[in-house]
Amino acid sequence: MKRRTSGHLRVAMYFEGRDPGGTTGVIEPLIRALSRDMHIVLIHSDVSSIREWAESLRSPDIDIAAVALRNYGGWLGWFEISKLLRMALIFRRMDSVHFHLHAPFAGIPAILLARVLSCRCLTTEHYISQIRHLRRRPLPSLLRAIREARIAVQMLSKRLSVRAIESIVAVSIANGQYITELFGPSVQSKLVVVANGIDVQRFSQADETQGRAALRSFVPAGTSHVVLTVAGFNNQKGHRYLLQAISRVVTIHPDASFVFVGDGHLRPELEALASLLEIRSRVVFVGHRNDVPDLLAGTDLFVLPSLFEGMPLSVLEAMAANKAVVATNVDGTSEIVVNGETGILVQPGNAGSLAEAISAMLGDKQLREQFGKAGGDRVRKLYTSQVMIAGYQSLYDMVAKTILGVPG
Repeated sequence: MKRRTSGHLRVAMYFEGRDPGGTTGVIEPLIRALSRDMHIVLIHSDVSSIREWAESLRSPDIDIAAVALRNYGGWLGWFEISKLLRMALIFRRMDSVHFHLHAPFAGIPAILLARVLSCRCLTTEHYISQIRHLRRRPLPSLLRAIREARIAVQMLSKRLSVRAIESIVAVSIANGQYITELFGPSVQSKLVVVANGIDVQRFSQADETQGRAALRSFVPAGTSHVVLTVAGFNNQKGHRYLLQAISRVVTIHPDASFVFVGDGHLRPELEALASLLEIRSRVVFVGHRNDVPDLLAGTDLFVLPSLFEGMPLSVLEAMAANKAVVATNVDGTSEIVVNGETGILVQPGNAGSLAEAISAMLGDKQLREQFGKAGGDRVRKLYTSQVMIAGYQSLYDMVAKTILGVPG
């Protein structure tokens, strides 16, 4: 590790996640931009996919360390003593630690450790609304009581960590309101909203011809409409409701095919459900792809059926590609998609409403184009990576002013 050059902040970015996704999509442009004026240490989890991603970011001003805690949702992280000791050696040389929390109870031991070592702590709550979702899941009375007891204990430790944090970033206005609801009005002095942003040009200038050619290699002959979904196969993203919707859509649009980009532990279960619903020939699972901008350029409609969100980059990317969107009316997504102007919002977990919205959009090319153009204009105005980075830069300017005595 290099010693801090006079006049430059040393900042650790902490991320416990085990797969690249929306959170890494925020961290990457942020680190690349901030490293021009700061020394960055990226603390990440020790799994192959994240190690590969972290190595791609390594540079003279970006160090990496695979010492993030393993257990991001439970209790084992408190007992990973060797990692905590190695983190302590890093934190001792940091001015600030920025925790990117991809789960609501992630990183709590690391936050408290950083505060003990006098680091200024910032957090970005990427998925705080998961707490609300967890409490809504139906369970038998006994299991529900156990779940509530566990959440109550986790919330006690979360409240302790919130007291140690100087700035809390919410990625959407709704998430900020929920943070205030959880932790009370006193947290408002620490709270700032910085919406996620993307490299708009990468998606708005993609190759439509190449994208359509790639899609034709996936979908069955006779396909007239292609609907794209980009999301990890986990309980959050609601793929099972989309599959149920597709079984209805294909009765109205038998020439439609659906391409699922992504991977995850639910993939075998979802493939089996597609077969059970007798739509396996219309649903194509293509795994992770590096050509998502081109695929978006060649598709007719984008769908994201999530049960909860922070602020989904995949929707921003689809809108940047001038594609109409059908998505669920959940925190974050409902701030990006203007219902009836850039797409259609439906209630989460409602396959019937999802099917109606998809069918309506596939049946109206003019409306898709109208929504797509409006969505592209909205993203270019509000949700660029430059706007996002500027929001974070203002927070670091305050840290620099306090620690280094430089103008904020």
